[in-house]
Amino acid sequence: MVHRNAKAPKSRARIIEIKGKLARKGAPDEDIITAFLEKYPDIVRVENDALVRIALKSILNVICNLNVKPEDAQLDLFQGYRLPFTLTVPAHNGKNAGRKVKKNFDAMTKAEVREYIDHNNRPRKQSRRVEEVIRFFNENARNYGDENSTMMQCWKAKQAQTTAR
Repeated sequence: MVHRNAKAPKSRARIIEIKGKLARKGAPDEDIITAFLEKYPDIVRVENDALVRIALKSILNVICNLNVKPEDAQLDLFQGYRLPFTLTVPAHNGKNAGRKVKKNFDAMTKAEVREYIDHNNRPRKQSRRVEEVIRFFNENARNYGDENSTMMQCWKAKQAQTTAR
């Protein structure tokens, strides 16, 4: 079944068909893709723009999950923590309201991080990434700043208090 909002629905349906046949014997991804390209070049031409967007979104998600830093990013922004550089969170205002957006961790507010933790802190979704966000939040943000303070502001407030002692 193809989802009604699916991008490149003909490509998806044909890949499902080819995967079903080739995967019975065992086939690597590349063989399935090659078979699809050979059998359905016309579909690829028609759905090319959608396929490129899907591929770029996939690359973006891989990059975000690997925590690849931009070239000009500071190294170890929050020393002692293995935090993600970006998280995917729901947007609550502006043109992206109701959609998921990528946001730099240091620019996230306490409210956004709490929402991220509440959404992802379930046994089936628990990961080292979520555990580290929770650890950082508990040690550096919970008792510093207000709900609109960013993680960077909370971090600096904690560092200032620690230094003042």
